[in-house]
Amino acid sequence: MLNDLQFAMHREGHLRLFSENPEHTPVTGLRLGSDNDGEGAMTPKNIALEPDLLEQVGKLAQEEGKTADELANELLGPPLEIRKHAEASDRRWKKLAEYGNGQAQKLGIKEEDVDRLIHEWRAEHRGR
Repeated sequence: MLNDLQFAMHREGHLRLFSENPEHTPVTGLRLGSDNDGEGAMTPKNIALEPDLLEQVGKLAQEEGKTADELANELLGPPLEIRKHAEASDRRWKKLAEYGNGQAQKLGIKEEDVDRLIHEWRAEHRGR
């Protein structure tokens, strides 16, 4: 179950993260959002974290001498970059499949013809 977290804006633009659950360890220094003015200001965003995850972020940030914001950027950046590349790859594959389907339709090739055509092409080009 996710608990809603609440944020309090500090003058420096950092957010203080806290939960209504008294067992949660507060995490400070978390800024979520996008860079609006090119000078590091962030637009605050609300998120919900599982209590165990919130505690882990707080402890790990403290152990590494980082703010939760720095840790979140460090941990979320690479997986988001991988996801972006995977989505781009998916779009390229879909575009290629659409092209192939269009070409097959123009040539009157049906799905059941594909195996036979592959074997014929390989036989013609074997030993070249």
